[in-house]
Amino acid sequence: KKKKKKTTNMSNTIGLFCAVAVVMALVTFIDAQTTTEAPICDAAGNLLISGMAYRGSVSTTRSGRICQKWSSDTPNKLALDFLQIFGTEAGLGDHNFCRNPDGTRDFENLSANVVWCFTTDPTVPWEFCDPCETVGSTTSMFPSFPQYDVVYEGVVGGNNNPQRFSTAFNAASILQQLTNVTLIECADACNTAPSCLGFFAFVDQITSDFMCNTLNDLGASVSTQLQSFSYARNSVTTTTTTVSTTSTTTTTTTIDDGEVVEEEMEQLTIVQSSGDDNAEEEENEQDET
Repeated sequence: KKKKKKTTNMSNTIGLFCAVAVVMALVTFIDAQTTTEAPICDAAGNLLISGMAYRGSVSTTRSGRICQKWSSDTPNKLALDFLQIFGTEAGLGDHNFCRNPDGTRDFENLSANVVWCFTTDPTVPWEFCDPCETVGSTTSMFPSFPQYDVVYEGVVGGNNNPQRFSTAFNAASILQQLTNVTLIECADACNTAPSCLGFFAFVDQITSDFMCNTLNDLGASVSTQLQSFSYARNSVTTTTTTVSTTSTTTTTTTIDDGEVVEEEMEQLTIVQSSGDDNAEEEENEQDET
């Protein structure tokens, strides 16, 4: 009798486990049928997640250009550099899907979550993508204004030569320093100042605030590590200063107390040109031997 009772208890236990397993399997099945992934786009076509977190498969840009593979160095060698620097953790790999490994922001809409890619068009290195919208938009990679031209582009997207105005942070050249304004407001501020020749718009690396400096002197170009754009008025042309040097040497021989003394006169002419302006400076150096 005792043996029979023990066998009955074991059967009941096994039956209970089986019942629990069936219930769990049923719950899992129902959950799988009713659970859907959270949407990444809203009804207005905006990306709801950070561009750096995007792992979708969109592979065309806003203008419809085909993206270049991150594992390829043709036509843009920088794509392969991005893959080696940011790696698979940033969603890069042997594919051409739009990503945002470096946290590039859209200066036309700073609050927007954006992704971008290098393009297979040699004339257009990179462009933003619109993973939530229909391909074919003519939106440019940076905002434009009728009276201003983008002269230099900073660290944005796939720009492999980030530059800015050399006077962007020169106190003597800054007319106004604006914080948390739109690009339109920055352009308007420059429009109201007759001496304003352009403006430098950038994202502060510490606060992530959008900053803008209006300038009365644009200087030349220098490299930068900021996400930025340098705008100049249409009527203003930036110049590059070049320096050339020529020299002539004249040797004269005289006799001084029976000794031959040679005097060399070297005339150094420095010609500096900047745009259409030329300046010449002559310096005479005399050496005796």
